[in-house]
Formats: sequence, C-alpha cells, structure tokens
Amino acid sequence: MPRKEQEPQLQLLLVISDIIVIIVSFYLAFWLRFYSGLIPVTKGPPNIPIYLRALFFTLVIWIFIFNHYGLYQLTVQMNFFRTSSRLVQSVLTGSILLMAVTFLFRTLELSRWMVFLGLLFNLIGLHISRFLLKKYFLYLQQQSGRITRILIVGTGSTARFLAEKLKQSPVYQFLGFVEESNSGNSNTIPMDEPILGSVDTLEQLTSQHQVNEVLIASSKLSHDQILDLMLKCEQQNIRFRFVPDLLEIITNRVVVDELDGFPLFTVKETPLTGWNVLVKRGFDIVGSLLGLIVLGWLMLIIAYLIKRDSPGKVIYTQERIGADGKRFLIYKFRTMVENAEAETGPVWAKRNDPRCTKIGSFLRKHNLDELPQLFNVLKGEMSLVGPRPERPYFVDQFKNRIPRYMLRHKVKSGMTGWAQVNGWRGDSSIEERTKYDLYYIENWSILFDIKILFLTLFARKNAY
Repeated sequence: MPRKEQEPQLQLLLVISDIIVIIVSFYLAFWLRFYSGLIPVTKGPPNIPIYLRALFFTLVIWIFIFNHYGLYQLTVQMNFFRTSSRLVQSVLTGSILLMAVTFLFRTLELSRWMVFLGLLFNLIGLHISRFLLKKYFLYLQQQSGRITRILIVGTGSTARFLAEKLKQSPVYQFLGFVEESNSGNSNTIPMDEPILGSVDTLEQLTSQHQVNEVLIASSKLSHDQILDLMLKCEQQNIRFRFVPDLLEIITNRVVVDELDGFPLFTVKETPLTGWNVLVKRGFDIVGSLLGLIVLGWLMLIIAYLIKRDSPGKVIYTQERIGADGKRFLIYKFRTMVENAEAETGPVWAKRNDPRCTKIGSFLRKHNLDELPQLFNVLKGEMSLVGPRPERPYFVDQFKNRIPRYMLRHKVKSGMTGWAQVNGWRGDSSIEERTKYDLYYIENWSILFDIKILFLTLFARKNAY
C-alpha cells in the first residue's frame, strides 16, 4: 500500500487516467457510430455541441460516482476483483443517470448505439487502465524501497495465515512474530519462522528492525495490553492494526481494511487522507500566498520595529516536530531578547515574561509573531490550521506522559489550531490541548479550517 505522502499524487493519477479513458471511449464510440460506416446513419449528421455537453456531464458526474464507490481509495486498487466489481457498478450507475438526463431534457437526445458503445469501451478501458496502474503503483513502491515492514503479534493459526499472505505480497516485508509473553510457548509456529521476541520488548524490536506496521493477530492479549501496544506504536509513528473479536468492535470508530480478502481493523483516523490532502494543500498554498501579498507591508513594518527595539535577528528560527515526527525550522518574529534561553534552557513563556521585548509582548498578544510561518506553509512544512508544533525537548516528555499525544503528528502542524482559539496555548494544560487537537484531526473539514482562521483573529486568551 502506498505511503501517506504518495497517496494524493497516486490518487490524482487515477483520476487523470479515468478522465483520459472516458474521453477516448467517448470519441471512439462517436466515430464508430457516425463515421466508420459500420452502423447506418439514418437521421443525418450528429449535433456535435449536444454530444460535447454530454461528454462534459459524463466527466463531472462519473468522477463523483467513482469517488462515491471508493474507486480512488488506494487500498481498493490492490484487489483487482474488488476494483472490477465497483467499476461495473459505477459505469452502469453513470450510464443510467446519463440516459435519465437525456430523457428529461429532449434537447440532449443521444444515439442509443452511442451510449451502448461508450459504456462498453469505458468498461474495457477502465479495467485495462486500472490493471496497468496497479502494476505501476507496485513498481513505484519496489523501486523507491518503500516496502511496508511488518511485525505480527501472536503465534497462532491466524498469525501464521497472515504471515503467508504477507510473504506473497510484493509491497509487504514480513519480519517475524512477536510472542504474547515471555513463556516461550511457540509450538504453533513452524520452526523456520522467526520469533523475534515478546510484547515486552516491542519498542526495541520496532526500532531495531525499522518497522512500519504492527499487526495484532492474537486473542490472548487483554484489552489493557492491546491499548498499551497501540500507544507504544503511536509514540513511534508506527501504524497499528489488529484482527479482533468481531462482536467486540462493532463501533463507528473502527475502519475495515483487507489483506487479500482477510479483514483488518484499525482505529478510525483523520479524514485528511487522499483527496482531502490535496484540497487542504491547495487551500494552504492559496491562503499563504494571499497572506504574504496582503500582509507583506505589515511584516516589513514589524521587522523595522523589532530591529529598532532591541539588538538581534528579526526572524527567529527554532526546531520543531511536524507531521510524521519530521523535524523542521519554524520561522517567527523575534519577540524576546537575543539568546533568551541561554541560562534556563527550554522553558515556556509566562505572563509578563521579563525576556519579552516591548514590541514582542504586543506581537505575541495579537498573534503577529506567527506571520513568518506563512513561508513554512508555502514550503509545505506546515498548514494554516493544525496542531501547533512543539520542540523536540517537550515532545520527548509529553509522548511518554500523555496518552495518544503522538497522534497530533499524523497531520501537518498549523499556524493556528482548534486548541489555540479555545485558549489552550502557552503555559496551559497539555492534556486539554491534546484533546482539542485530536478532536480537530478526527473532525477536519475545510469549513472547520475557515472557522478556526476566523476565530484566530479574536483569540487572546493565554496569548503572552
């Protein structure tokens, strides 16, 4: 399965290939019906503008239908028969809808032969293109070395079955099994299968073997043990999936995936996947460019005032932890004296902090010190809205103390966020801030982003 950073590009490639197939199928059907001489033309030459309008309608509606049937989910593309079933349903639904529109609007009367041939060519072309793209996706993963390295927790028949499936896949690398305890009771596994350790040593094993994903395939683990394993994986940004008792997981927070027809379950993640990643990135690019254009004059004035107020650099850079645990340098207007943490080390800013300059206190109160982060957003290191990035020093503390803290790093960090507009910023409760950040991640939408940006204009609580 493609990694998260590849998904938007590959999904866009799927859409582009579908558009090309639909257009080619349309013109091939048009030529066979009216110009090949194979089918008699009894009503004169076709009204080309009407057929062009029908083509535009088909492109727009069919892409939405394909998306509705999940044909742009990359997990589907790994199973050709599942893709084929959805393609047939989608094309038939789109064709019926097109015929219904032509029935309602007599001015859009189309040749029945044309509709039939278009449906046939689309089915053939879409199957061929999806098959070739599947091969291409697998090739990309193999060439880039982005093979998913997997550990299986469990030593029973289910674990063995999963291991066999993984070993047959070109995009997964099965590393070995992890026992449920240190008892050494592993007689259900053939001797040639690697048992790397127990759940007590999972953190060391995932680090040692550069694991990307952990699969739980055991009924021997308690709920507390599973939760503990999940938290350990989250702290290391490792994907966690399991095969549970079906009667215990019927809940809207569970997402079902599959491995060659075998069901896998994972806790519901952020809506920020696939198309939504492209939408949010486009929103960030447009928003950051507009922000730099509209607020450029203000940023120049602020830079002049900082330089005049105290000696030191105008722009302050600091290492932060962003999406997927990647480090980057965040840009801010300097609001404190130069080398403010030389004696204290990393500490939170406090109300009436003596390290703040005169202009710095004003900038922090009105969130103006964050304006240079528009460049971080434009570069793709941050987003306009998201969980605020923390320094590595604090992340190392919080990830071991606060459950699910590392889930904040499943998305790009933001210039502002849901926690900040609700007053959870600065030297405030990290636990509460994390709750608000996770709520944002699980309920993201563009309208939610716009709401947060608007509220940021009025957010003053704990701004110091």
